Amino acid sequence: MEQRLKQYHEEALKGRTNKSMKNMNGLRKFIHKNQNYDFTDRDKTRLFSVVECYFTMFDRSKKDEKSTTQQQDKDEEPVTSFPLIEDCLKVPFFTGKQKSTMLKWYYEMQNDSSPSSSSSSTSASSTSKPPAKKYYDDDGEDDYDENYDDEQ
Repeated sequence: MEQRLKQYHEEALKGRTNKSMKNMNGLRKFIHKNQNYDFTDRDKTRLFSVVECYFTMFDRSKKDEKSTTQQQDKDEEPVTSFPLIEDCLKVPFFTGKQKSTMLKWYYEMQNDSSPSSSSSSTSASSTSKPPAKKYYDDDGEDDYDENYDDEQ
C-alpha cells in the first residue's frame, strides 16, 4: 500500500504530463476502493499532498492561464480536479484539518465555475461559503390557532 502511494506521489510531482488525467482518475479509484483501509498518518499526509498537487496543477494554474485557455480549443472539456476533491471529502480517512482545506478548494472551484462570477471579483468573495440552508420557517408568527381550544 505504501509503495502504491509513493508511486502516486511521484507521478503527481512530475507536473502536468499527458498521463496526468489518467493518473488522477486512477487515484480516484484507489481512494474509493481503499476507503476503509487504516492508513498511517504518513500515508494520509502523502495522499493529501497528491490531492493538493492535482488541485494546484489543474485548477490553480487555470487562473493564471485563463485568457489563453479561452482562445484555444473551445471544444475541449476543461480538466479539473473537482471530482477528485469531491471523492476525497466523502472518505473517512482524512483528518479534519485536511478536509477543511479540501472544502475550501471545493467552494473555490464552485465559485469559479459559476456563470455569475466575474473576473473582477475579489479573492475573498471567491472563497466565501454558500449561504446556509434554512431548515425552519421563522416568519415571526405563531402557527398556533387561538380558536383550536374552543373547537374541542
